[in-house]
Amino acid sequence: MQVTKSEDCLIFYGLTPELAKNKKVFDALSVFMNKKQAYDSSDRFNLIVFEEDGPSYLENFTLYPEHILDMLKSVEDKIVPSNLAGGIFVAITFIIDVFKKISEKVFRLIILVDGSAPKIPSQYLPVLTDLISNVKDMPFFIDIILINSSDSNEMKKFMDLANLCNGELYNIRKIKELESILLKLSEKKYIKVHEFYFKELKPIISDQHKPFFINLADNPIIVNESSTCTICFQKDSIGIVQCPSCEIYAHKECWAKW
Repeated sequence: MQVTKSEDCLIFYGLTPELAKNKKVFDALSVFMNKKQAYDSSDRFNLIVFEEDGPSYLENFTLYPEHILDMLKSVEDKIVPSNLAGGIFVAITFIIDVFKKISEKVFRLIILVDGSAPKIPSQYLPVLTDLISNVKDMPFFIDIILINSSDSNEMKKFMDLANLCNGELYNIRKIKELESILLKLSEKKYIKVHEFYFKELKPIISDQHKPFFINLADNPIIVNESSTCTICFQKDSIGIVQCPSCEIYAHKECWAKW
């Protein structure tokens, strides 16, 4: 069974600084976000850009596309060439932090990069590959738009990363083609509900990735008094725990199945 969910979209602006003032880029991002909001008002957005002192992004995803556009306008004169590998790592780490609080989402990373941007050093690929392998079933998608590049080696790196995380590489020649690709990417991603966590109510996280999720999870607080489970709505004191982040109550077994 395939379904769609509310999406959190993180846009990684990895284009060369000269393109920050390009109206076609700004307009394409505006069309993308407004199209998604028109379809699902619960979709949220964030933006990563690199400044002199490192990556900048909003503290939280926002429901308001204009906040992203205002941010891009405010930093357009401060943008420096991106550290692509570092930016991808920061983006995924940020999404993991959000996932710990709001798991019922589809997470999207859309990377904008061009042929003049700094390359991803080959020695960083194993680290990125391992990190993506851990989170690709959250569910999490990476789509990459590469503009005006003829570097086949770099294209292969991007294609491998996108394919690893349920996404695609779009290789376009001109900036004016960006809007049509982003319009395509504004469509919802479909997920198979039985694949990203449970199959017949049994966890399908591989043994290889279990340590990652165990380390990711917070320890629930044991509750000894009678409380109402927010999943099955039964009130008792048997196996009730409280989430240390959102403070809701649930049976341990209900939470595991959820």
